[in-house]
Order: sequence, then C-alpha cells, then structure tokens
Amino acid sequence: MPNVLDTAPIQTFACRAAERIGDAAIRARFIRLAFTGLMADSRNFRPASPEELAAAPDWARKAVVKGETLSVFELRHSARMRIHGVARRVAHTCQLAATDVAANPSRISAALMARAFLDTFDRISFEVMARKAGYYARIYDNADCDEDTKATCAAQSVLCANGRVWRRITSIAELRAVGREFHNCLARSTRASSYGRKLTRGAAQFWVLRDQSGAGHFVAQAPGANPQFFTEVRGPHNALVNIHHADFTRLACAIGIQRGDPPPPASAADASPRYADHRDAA
Repeated sequence: MPNVLDTAPIQTFACRAAERIGDAAIRARFIRLAFTGLMADSRNFRPASPEELAAAPDWARKAVVKGETLSVFELRHSARMRIHGVARRVAHTCQLAATDVAANPSRISAALMARAFLDTFDRISFEVMARKAGYYARIYDNADCDEDTKATCAAQSVLCANGRVWRRITSIAELRAVGREFHNCLARSTRASSYGRKLTRGAAQFWVLRDQSGAGHFVAQAPGANPQFFTEVRGPHNALVNIHHADFTRLACAIGIQRGDPPPPASAADASPRYADHRDAA
C-alpha cells in the first residue's frame, strides 16, 4: 500500500458513499472494506508535490529524508462510481432483508437468503460483498412491491395509424417492465433511481408505442410540465429511431411539444415505425 500523506479524504469518501446503507453495523463494515479497497489500488494515488511536502507534518518530512515516497489520494472516476454502485446494492440488500414477509409472501425465500448473507458480512471481502450484494439487489430492484405499482400520473393514450397506440407509463413497476421488454436501463428503475424519481415527482413523462398485437416499438421521454422536446426516444435494445415518423408527430402534438393539428394517418407505404440511421436519431 502507498505511504499516504493524508488518509482523511479516503475515510470521508467511504463514509459519504455508505450514507444510504440503513443498517449501522453493515454500514460500518462497508466503510472499512471500501477504505481498504481504495488504499490497495495504487491508481487512486499520485506522488505528493514539493509544495504539499513542504506543508506536511514532521513525520512526512522525516519519511522523505529516509527516501520514502509519499502519495496523495486522488480518486479515479471509475473507482468512485464502483464504490457508490456497490453501496447502493448493499443498501438494497438490506432493504430486501428487512422485507415484511407476512405482507410479501412471494419474497420470503429471497429475504431469508439476504439475511443469511448479511450475517456473514463481518467475514467477507469487498469483492465477495460486491458480487453477492449485486445478486440480492437485482431481486430487490425487479420486485413489484405495492408502492411501485401505484400510479403516479393519470393513464393517457394517443391513437396512431394502423391500430398503434402511445400509452403513458404511470408507475415504477410499469417503467421497470417496459425496461425489461426493451432491454434497456429502465429495467433497473426504482423510486430512488434517476428515472424513477423523475416519474414519481412529475419531472418527466414516459410513453410506450405498441401495435395491435401489444408489441412495443418505441419508448419516449419528455419533460413532465410544458414539454418542448423529447428528452430521449429509443427502440428495443436502445436502437436509435426516426423521430420524424408520423407516430412521433402525433405524440408531440398530443402533449404540447408541437403546436397545431397532428398529421393525417400514415399511408400504407409508411405505416410501420422504422428505425433510423444516426443522422435521423435524437
């Protein structure tokens, strides 16, 4: 491990990342593991500058005289994101373990397994913690609890050509289900995630276009109030799409992005939604 001039910033960062973990004992163990992991990665450090060494305490100057190299903590972006990501997964594991199994009988097995895992927390490494917490967090994130199924906005629909319909996504559970269907990051939506918070707070509106068979073609996001543009539009697997298609124009007119009457139904030659090349994509 590097000889660090000041370890306080490492401890501060680990504590800040752990704030979301509700269980005090688990939080304390996470902080220790995160601190050790950050210290073990030399990429998070750089040599101390002459100015920093000049202002260092006596022990540091004596170490320099002995020929020792002193380092300064400089956190890499990737390390920052990983620590925060693992902390989130540990927090969700704790929430899964705290499930009221009497009220959620379908989650009994997962909750008991999460509790058993947390009982070993003082004996595991950071890598084991990250891997197993990821497993339990996925169970937690993909579970449709009662709160997640509550509608956060009114159901709306916009009719398009050939029986296609835009329908507004009204709940976290529905947002997550659409994400799983389209194989995109909406599948990880929770009330605490970015998309989930936007939905529940009314900061964004989400729509999905389906054909007569129920198959999804597009997902669209726009600001929640007085929208003037689409924030994101995507097809399955995050495919780029042609936002000039008539179906998008109809939705834009319906929610106020575009003024005036919507275009007439598409002709037979233009009846099916199409994916676009990068020049046409939003």
